[in-house]
Amino acid sequence: MKALIALALLTVVTAAAPAGRAAEPEPPPVDGELHVTLKNAEYVKVQVNGEDYDNIEFERDGKVVLIKGLSLTIEHNNVTLLPIVDGLAPAELQVQPKEFKKKRKGRIFYLVATKTVAFEKKKADAPEPDEAPPAPDPVAPPPPEKDDL
Repeated sequence: MKALIALALLTVVTAAAPAGRAAEPEPPPVDGELHVTLKNAEYVKVQVNGEDYDNIEFERDGKVVLIKGLSLTIEHNNVTLLPIVDGLAPAELQVQPKEFKKKRKGRIFYLVATKTVAFEKKKADAPEPDEAPPAPDPVAPPPPEKDDL
């Protein structure tokens, strides 16, 4: 008799268990980090998808930029690096989600993509040639002469 009651109780508990599992929350979206090594600049300003981005850190005296919190749910992230030095042109990167690889720090896993950037020098604007004063119009009447009287 005890075995029959235990079997009935076990059947009721197992039937109720799958109903509780259906309401599990989805895992939070995963963000990635982009590590950019700068070849010929230090401490850059970062824009992601056309907007200024503040979730960044610098390592090795500004030679490495860690851009954190990049969304991996979109097709690609457009990253623009604006150097502080006036003589260098901005650099643009496109980072796709498949470029992120798992890295482990202790017990925590991160998704990290690594890039290296060398900034090109800005092209100097060609100085405009000095314009000569316009030549007088040959069709117009000559200017009046001064009388010395």
